[in-house]
Amino acid sequence: MNMQSTRPDARVPDRPPSHDDGHDDGSDRGTAHPPAGAAPAGRPVPELRPMLGDLFLKATDVLTDVFTRACATEGLSMSEGRALRLVAGGATQNQLMDLLGCSPSRVTEILQCLEAGGRVVRRRSRGDRRRHDVAVTEAGCDALRRIDRRLDATSPLVRNLDERDRIDLRRVLERLLDGVVAA
Repeated sequence: MNMQSTRPDARVPDRPPSHDDGHDDGSDRGTAHPPAGAAPAGRPVPELRPMLGDLFLKATDVLTDVFTRACATEGLSMSEGRALRLVAGGATQNQLMDLLGCSPSRVTEILQCLEAGGRVVRRRSRGDRRRHDVAVTEAGCDALRRIDRRLDATSPLVRNLDERDRIDLRRVLERLLDGVVAA
């Protein structure tokens, strides 16, 4: 009994033999073959360079991992380390919600952890009793300095850059972010 379909689109197209002996044993039936001229699976196409956005994403992944480990040595989560850095840069509690992408209750939780560790102080705002002003303590600044030293020492992103390259990279990144962060 022949079970072969008579629909033309169900036929497997003829292919060259899959073995050097010239005999096709059918073992490659149903497997995908790259179109003529396509790179084999798992190999990059040499003419295509990664897009700039792809490079930024890869760098972000590496930096996130290194930053998370550096924060952990200080007993901080990545979110707590980011919040500490942002508060040191002048961010308010309300701004932290946007900058960290967190709910108000999560920002409060993060700040309570930082406050319990002596890294920030929170006080009721003089101008608005519903708000808290947040400031980094000397212990928080010390923790950030140690995190920075670990990032400089362990980050593969900057390991091979000399001081001039680091200055240039900082200048370019600041220029790229100018206006974007405020938006």
